Amino acid sequence: MKRLLICLFLFSPLLKGEDKINILVVEHATPEFPIKGTKMKLGDLDVPLSEHGREEARLLKRQMEKCGITFDVLFSSDLERAEETAQILASGTGVEVETLRVLRETNKGDLQGLTQQQYRQRDSYKIYKALGTRERFFAPMGAGDRTQTKADLAGELIPFLEFLRKSDTLYGKTILIVTHGNPWKVIDILSRIPESFDTSKSLRNRLTIIPGYSSPKSCELFLYTLDKTSFKGLGQLHLSNTGETHLTPVKFKSTS
Repeated sequence: MKRLLICLFLFSPLLKGEDKINILVVEHATPEFPIKGTKMKLGDLDVPLSEHGREEARLLKRQMEKCGITFDVLFSSDLERAEETAQILASGTGVEVETLRVLRETNKGDLQGLTQQQYRQRDSYKIYKALGTRERFFAPMGAGDRTQTKADLAGELIPFLEFLRKSDTLYGKTILIVTHGNPWKVIDILSRIPESFDTSKSLRNRLTIIPGYSSPKSCELFLYTLDKTSFKGLGQLHLSNTGETHLTPVKFKSTS
């Protein structure tokens, strides 16, 4: 009974918030890297989930069911690793997966497809990271016509979130979004910026005031609320196999 009350207490806003839209954002499960067992900078390279990743997604689905967490709409990146995660989470729910290009990972330029050790040795990586939060306005060298900065991504995600906010039929419902590291970071940044939907103001100063983020891990889940006047992040949502849940603040990179 105690565990049930914990779940109901935490998620009552998701069930009864008729004046807002609840948004759950999840990082896709672990992909099958081109070099098996070696983590790589994938960017927008399209790869499926690994078997371990499929089990991660199935575990998250079981945990969500244990706490009675349901969703009414599911949007996913159109990259295979995200869509496959979404399909596992949607299985048996009757909710269809809608894929959107705006939710896909950014192209990593000449860093894409390299192992962690390889890309950390590239001059473009060193220059990119030396920019600090200003890197949100620059793309890695070599991305060419597909170059996309976090600022570019924000410019695409703002209309998407604005579309959700103007959709009256979504109020009182929960949306699940399956995406990647950079789109999640931009979504979280926008949730922390007052007037983030005001396109008449430059994003430059607003995007750089938020500290750098630690990259999310596979199947990590984050909770947001969207209403007519605001978009707010509530933190990372932790689920257990026993049905217990809690929220913690989003992690930023250490500045020490």
